[in-house]
Amino acid sequence: MGSLPDKLGRYPIVGLLATGGMAEILLGKVVGAAGFERPVVVKRVLTHLARQKSFIDMFIDEARIVASIRHPNVVDVHEFGRDGDELFLVMEYLEGESAAALIRRLTKTDQPLNHVLGAHIVAEACAGLHAAHELTAPDGTPQHLVHRDVSPHNLFLTYLGRVKVIDFGVALTADRLARTSAGHVKGKFGYMSPEQCLSEPLDRRSDIFSLGIVLFELTTGKRLFKRKNELLTLQAIFQEPIPKPSDLVAGYPAALETVVMRALSKRREERYETTADMRVELIRASHELPFEGVASDTLASLMSEIFATRMARKADMLKRVAAGWSFASLPGDVLDNSLVGQGSDGGGPDDDWAASGEAAASWQSQSHGAAAQAVAASMAPEGSLGAAAHRRRRWLIAGGAVALLAGGAVAVAKRPSQTEPQSVVSSTAPETIPSQTAAPVPTAAPSASTAARSEVTITVATSPVGARVTIRGVDQGVTPVSFSVPQAHDELELAITSKVTSPSSNG
Repeated sequence: MGSLPDKLGRYPIVGLLATGGMAEILLGKVVGAAGFERPVVVKRVLTHLARQKSFIDMFIDEARIVASIRHPNVVDVHEFGRDGDELFLVMEYLEGESAAALIRRLTKTDQPLNHVLGAHIVAEACAGLHAAHELTAPDGTPQHLVHRDVSPHNLFLTYLGRVKVIDFGVALTADRLARTSAGHVKGKFGYMSPEQCLSEPLDRRSDIFSLGIVLFELTTGKRLFKRKNELLTLQAIFQEPIPKPSDLVAGYPAALETVVMRALSKRREERYETTADMRVELIRASHELPFEGVASDTLASLMSEIFATRMARKADMLKRVAAGWSFASLPGDVLDNSLVGQGSDGGGPDDDWAASGEAAASWQSQSHGAAAQAVAASMAPEGSLGAAAHRRRRWLIAGGAVALLAGGAVAVAKRPSQTEPQSVVSSTAPETIPSQTAAPVPTAAPSASTAARSEVTITVATSPVGARVTIRGVDQGVTPVSFSVPQAHDELELAITSKVTSPSSNG
């Protein structure tokens, strides 16, 4: 079986299901008396990360969290074990697809998802997340859990019509071993709340915003915040008004739109207090819509119809496993990459619903963390940071290429190189979603003398112009402005004094 173990603990390993950034997902099985067998999913940390304490702590955190949540809408954990130096997590094997795979298939065939089914999927996810949010320690102390990675890729739909919340790998709890460093952001950019982008303290209402994005996308068939790059995505989250679904989809139900827009309020105080509250409103809205049958049964029928080929191939694979087959790598058409938050059922980088094209933020360098912080802080609503109309911010720029976008303003810091410096140019969003357009940003090419002195050239442009730029108290002028600093500076404090415009609080 190549690099895969024959067994982990008491579980024979059959093949590789998927590989993510931190762990790999294996197909295993439980073997009992009288020929009893049952497939299971075994998750283990990637070999090259298995000796790094930070990743081991994250893995232990995930195991403790998921094992503590007992709810039909959350993936079930059977065991957390050790085999030699390897830790592994054993979970139920789910036959199905991610919500992202469902909407991708429907989009390809120009089929809209029934609004009641979209509401049902999110309502079931609300139930699972509420159980997670209510998690307590053995002594009854609230854990204040926040999933932090709610997205269509982490909502799993079984072929029997059940909905499961999966992948608590970056979930936040009070007693978490692994700590997120200041300036680090975890989650998928296109599904983050404004406060999550800011790396502010989070509560369950951050997950509610993410659920609002999922509800919007499932019921409109359109991405809400996906843009050409991460900076424009952050700009959209902070600055652009939330488009009403009824402006995009004719006949969109008013009651469902009310739920979507409240969940997507930019200010967390205006969202639902709990996912249980959101679920009640979703069910109430669904009852106002014409629909025959039971939502879970209808969802099962839809899954069976559009994934018939994959269902048959997976069933055949399980028969072969029962017959004693094993695979170094399972056939591509049965891989379940959604189990690690990646898209299943194909999907390439140009696919709006493929996780491979979805930027996932888990910053590992201070330069990127600072960039995200600066971008987010510059676009935050006034009230979220408690600032006045004029504010002064310090942006930390580490060596390397960093782009900072501030309400149409971009600062670019680059090390000298033999290649031409890249321009950072704003662009409009996909036609299906309204977007603001920022002005093109000028960049200054480093001169030969600059390169010889190993200096970094920084260009700052703002809209409107005239923002004052200082470095360590030294005035650099007003924007647009370019200046050079010695490359020897590993870190640089850049302070910009400018007027901040508050975005609409709820679109």
